[in-house]
Amino acid sequence: MCNNTGELEGQYKELKKQYNAQKELVKIIEDLRQEEQDSLNDEIKTREWENKDLVSENNRLRDKIKNQPRINVPKDAEGLVKYFNTRYKTDENKVVENKIGLVQEVAYDVSMNLKKEIELWKI
Repeated sequence: MCNNTGELEGQYKELKKQYNAQKELVKIIEDLRQEEQDSLNDEIKTREWENKDLVSENNRLRDKIKNQPRINVPKDAEGLVKYFNTRYKTDENKVVENKIGLVQEVAYDVSMNLKKEIELWKI
């Protein structure tokens, strides 16, 4: 029994050395995992703030849309001419048979307003 003691002590020392090396490796891995966790938490917080800002902006835009005055566009030719003349501050637009004749400046302004609206809603 005494003959094995030296050999067992040697094995014990080797196992203890391996154990301590594994313990050190676990510590390194835990530190790396903690760094990753901290980075993920920072990214989550950043995205939560961005989402909060986007929700606020979305609500602001909804309120802006709700509070815009509604424009009632008439359906008959005479009403449309009056509408365009009033909106674009002119008296040159006319009814031509069953069509609306817009002067060049008004036609351009209408086209630009349509373009702006289309660009606004291309989100």
